[in-house]
Amino acid sequence: MKFNKEKFLLAWGPIKLVCYFFLYQVICIAVLQGIFTAFHLGGTHANTYVSALGLVISGFLIIAHLYFFGYASFKTEKGSYISIKTIIYCLPLVIASLLGSNIVGEFLELPNIYEDLFYSLSRNTFGFLSIALTGPIAEEMLFRGAIEGFFLRKGIKPAVAIVVSAIIFGVIHANPAQIFFAFILGLIFGWMYYRTGSILPSVVGHVLNNTVSVSVMATSPIEDMSKTTAESIGMTATWFLLIACIAIAILSFVYLRKTLPSSPFDVNENGNINDNANENENIIIENNNLN
Repeated sequence: MKFNKEKFLLAWGPIKLVCYFFLYQVICIAVLQGIFTAFHLGGTHANTYVSALGLVISGFLIIAHLYFFGYASFKTEKGSYISIKTIIYCLPLVIASLLGSNIVGEFLELPNIYEDLFYSLSRNTFGFLSIALTGPIAEEMLFRGAIEGFFLRKGIKPAVAIVVSAIIFGVIHANPAQIFFAFILGLIFGWMYYRTGSILPSVVGHVLNNTVSVSVMATSPIEDMSKTTAESIGMTATWFLLIACIAIAILSFVYLRKTLPSSPFDVNENGNINDNANENENIIIENNNLN
């Protein structure tokens, strides 16, 4: 079999970054475990503190790594920031997709093997911070900005880049209850990144989702964690909510698809990134320009 260097490098790029992601976590948790053990810190909650603090520190490290080595940025391909208006316009699609995919995930009855861990982390300051803030930012920089962006810049078809990055995003969660949910979010966040050229809409959506989730966990008894939406509001109301979420998500997607300028990753006739695709300061086209 002939060795194809180009294909190898195309596959190795994302694999290397995912390895960095986990390596930072392993090293931070191992070092902290040694420190806590040596100095008898944390008492009976030592493992929770080690995990929580390790996730926060490793989150900051991967964010710094991706940013300073140029893998991902909070700016767009044109070197500027998208407008707050664009981020707000993306939120209905994000929120509807979050709620809808969560309900579908509950219908599938997939086991949540990390439920106890998440519950303990939610009641720890560092754990709360890792789930609500550092984790979402690090993951969006990695899976959208670095991995999907890498594929798009290499000329991979947008649909393939979005789907592959979403699959990786789902699989790395290694939790049956999260894989489907993360995959759907990966598709939504991936499409928004492709169209806007910025990770900010997905960062805001991801932080919003995780903050709400971890806040609920932190303020609810553990017995309520296994309750589904149907058990909380009834099956009929759950179906109405799911239908509403699907409708809102479709309408929001259609609206954004029509109003957002061409993707900055689109190529022109010369095979170059489209320089006229996106004026980022006014990314949402005014209605009088749509006719």
